[in-house]
Amino acid sequence: MVEIAIASLPHIQATLNYVAATGEKLVSYAYEPPAGIPLSTVQVEGHATTIHDLRPKASEFALFAEEIVRNPMHNGRTYRLDAGLMLPVG
Repeated sequence: MVEIAIASLPHIQATLNYVAATGEKLVSYAYEPPAGIPLSTVQVEGHATTIHDLRPKASEFALFAEEIVRNPMHNGRTYRLDAGLMLPVG
């Protein structure tokens, strides 16, 4: 696996918005809802993150060479790439 020192790469700070887990059914009306019903039950959570520009180091790695991806947004679960689909490992 190739390790790249990302600290020196160009980057930006950004907020990525995700739908918050509320435990209730998500509803978003495209029209005026019945009286007393909210237009949407969707609640959004912002997560601050740093986005690095890997293009200056692109020649040093192949993105899918390992065919294994670890997704930090899913509690570090590991996925295997198969025909462009991310399939859970294990």
